[in-house]
Amino acid sequence: MRLWHLKGRLGAGPWETRQAKVVGFIVRAETEAQARRLARDEAGGEDGYVWIEDRFSTCAELLSEGDAGVLMADFVPAQTGSFDTPADDTIRK
Repeated sequence: MRLWHLKGRLGAGPWETRQAKVVGFIVRAETEAQARRLARDEAGGEDGYVWIEDRFSTCAELLSEGDAGVLMADFVPAQTGSFDTPADDTIRK
C-alpha cells in the first residue's frame, strides 16, 4: 500500500465558506484514484466531490525518501471550553 496526502485547494469551490470542513487527509491506498474515493467517502461539511476533482484538491504520494523534517503538524484552534472534552480522533490505523 502507498500513502497519499490530499489537501483542499483553499479559495476554490466549496472552500470559500466559513463552515467547518475537512481540509486534508492522509490515506493508505494502492492508487491516487482509490485514495480520492476513500477521502470522498469520509467527507465532512464539504461535498465529497471536491476530493475526486483535482481542480478542488491535490493528491500527492508520500515517499519515505527525503531530508529529515516534520511532514505534518496537527493544529487545534483555541477553545472556549475545557480540554476535558474528548477530541474527535480521525486517524485510522
